[in-house]
Amino acid sequence: SSRLSANAKEIALIAARWWGFHNVERPILADATTPRQKLSENAGLFFTGGVDSFASLLRNEAQVTRLVNVVGYDIDLEDKARIEKSIRQLRQAAQEFGKQLIIAETNLRSHTIFSSVGWRVTHAAALAAIAHLLPQEVGKVFIGSSDVPPPWGSHPTLDPLWSTEAVEIVNDGSELKRLDKVRIVAGNEVALRFLKVCFKNRSEDLNCGRCEKCVRTQAQLRAVGVSGTLDAFPSGPIQGLIEGLPYTVPAVFSQWMDIRNRIDSKQIRSSIDSLLRRSRRKAISRKIKAYWRNAVARTGA
Repeated sequence: SSRLSANAKEIALIAARWWGFHNVERPILADATTPRQKLSENAGLFFTGGVDSFASLLRNEAQVTRLVNVVGYDIDLEDKARIEKSIRQLRQAAQEFGKQLIIAETNLRSHTIFSSVGWRVTHAAALAAIAHLLPQEVGKVFIGSSDVPPPWGSHPTLDPLWSTEAVEIVNDGSELKRLDKVRIVAGNEVALRFLKVCFKNRSEDLNCGRCEKCVRTQAQLRAVGVSGTLDAFPSGPIQGLIEGLPYTVPAVFSQWMDIRNRIDSKQIRSSIDSLLRRSRRKAISRKIKAYWRNAVARTGA
């Protein structure tokens, strides 16, 4: 693809600026020997059943005809029982929305060379790789934007650079905060029923309900006015779940502050304040340890 070849230099510069990659001024490129052309007018959406992908589906429902899920990205290939359960739920959701579900399977995420870089860096590129296997199915594929600041592997500046003449990669929803997307999801009964955000895979349920992302999502749903039992999550008092978290990471501090500023419970706000205090202490401790590791490496002590 001459388009992707032309974009490769900009991708390399972003990689150097965001992640400190070296010797990327001249990307290794294959010769463009076959002219690329758009083979399909269908629009697809990478779909895990999470907040980002459901919000993108609801925002682009009239345009999207294909939902693409990649086995081996969110769930390990060896976890056959969870894969089966996830696909069954994805099929039900696709049927409810009247969309065709495409399932791809790959070991790319666990591949020794690819995994050496880190999934937070590579995940949008990995999605684009799947999109380019489907030019007869989709001419455009949406990636639901994430409310996580750079350096993050999916970004409205970076994602479109993976496009070719045959398949356009679109970063969708970058203007929205996570809480805005949760509000979109909360307005749709099907999305609420089939919501899957957990990647910890700690229990037989697709959402463990106790990891940071599960707890944060439940708190966000409460903040936008969803009350009562959440079918997608094991039941439990949200305040106790927040207090049970050891810490959260700086990249989502702003999401927790948005929850805190919108939720109507003084007790839950207090629990969020405590979570952020211990998380900041954790972040500072990590920075100090990293500083001393680097100092020792520099001096050879």
